[in-house]
Amino acid sequence: MKTYSRLLFVLMAFVPCVLVAQPNPDPQPASTNHLLIGAPSIDNVQNTGADIITIDCDVVMVMVYDGDEPMFYWDITTYQGNYTGMSPFLDQDITDPDVVLTPDFNHALVVYEYNGRIYLSVWEFDGGQSYYELQWFNNTQYPLHLQSGMNPNIDMDFGWHFAITWHSDNGKTDEIWAAVGEFSSGGNPSLNLSDPVVIDRGRFPDVAIYEDTVTFTYLRDIGGGPDYDWVYFQESKTNIENHNIVSSHVNLYNTANPPFSDYGRPRIAAPFYNDFLFYGSEFFVTVDYREYDGFWQYEIVGYVYHNHQLSPVRKYNENDFFFNLNKDPVVTYHGDESVVAWTISCPYPPDQTDRINIMARYTYYFNGFYNSYDAPLVNQYLDDDQTISSIAGRRANTVLYFLA
Repeated sequence: MKTYSRLLFVLMAFVPCVLVAQPNPDPQPASTNHLLIGAPSIDNVQNTGADIITIDCDVVMVMVYDGDEPMFYWDITTYQGNYTGMSPFLDQDITDPDVVLTPDFNHALVVYEYNGRIYLSVWEFDGGQSYYELQWFNNTQYPLHLQSGMNPNIDMDFGWHFAITWHSDNGKTDEIWAAVGEFSSGGNPSLNLSDPVVIDRGRFPDVAIYEDTVTFTYLRDIGGGPDYDWVYFQESKTNIENHNIVSSHVNLYNTANPPFSDYGRPRIAAPFYNDFLFYGSEFFVTVDYREYDGFWQYEIVGYVYHNHQLSPVRKYNENDFFFNLNKDPVVTYHGDESVVAWTISCPYPPDQTDRINIMARYTYYFNGFYNSYDAPLVNQYLDDDQTISSIAGRRANTVLYFLA
């Protein structure tokens, strides 16, 4: 594993309310009215996860990361003030955590890998004090997979339904696993979780959920080695209460796959509401692709899934950055727009030629076409490199970038 030191940062954009920062004497991330949050230097961070919800002018952010000191971090701004805190994971050797908030932001669901096992844990906010405290919910970890599990991801919709996916190498084939469930809050919170099932063979899965539709994207080897990975997209109709996951459509996409080419890890997002979209339900997928034809060429590609079809709609780095290293894209919806952010190594801004940056672009549908525009360089005011990003915004009136 590559060793490096990084700072973790949170950056929010397009905030309509004034957030008032409170003094924070503790040695933990501090919020500023520039909406930039930094954490102490952490080594070996490989994965991050984040979620955000805004209700009126209340803003709740949760972030998780692995590395030498895996942590759950939260930042909450209400009319009473700003509250931040960090809590270590029970197991300090966890990797690849991901997190979602319940719609009332009183609970957070976290998935992670520990020693080849996949776990789901639930954290509870205690808002009865003069500060918010994050606690284990029922002191329980839910084991989902007990050997050779990796790459877990989780998503939750506005109806309190959630879906989880991960990849398992059973020694013979790579398998994509999934589980669905629902969480109820209120006076007696409870979690209802299905038994995990295998939905396909493949690796690097991600998941998005909207009402009764759960969508997965992943890579699948169609034969011939790693140069023959295709991007798969699977739509599944679910009955959460009866714990059913039934595949209804499977789509795949691939460019002409020359020698020395491969895809990275695909990511997927669903909107919070589909009512505002031009033609109803859709999901958005992004993935990085590279090929070697005398020199390396890199693409960050966006796909839209609509009417059981997966189609490319945008190459995000097709202009000045095609020959620079572009990788690790992530995606979220924000209103009627999809937002894609990714890691890029290039001389941008011109006076920072050695920096590794996080780029972002927005895509929206108008007059029969998908159009894109650039966001400012996400980390243009930060020192050091940033290489590992998470993004959230579909249940908020602001976009959250979490960087490492």
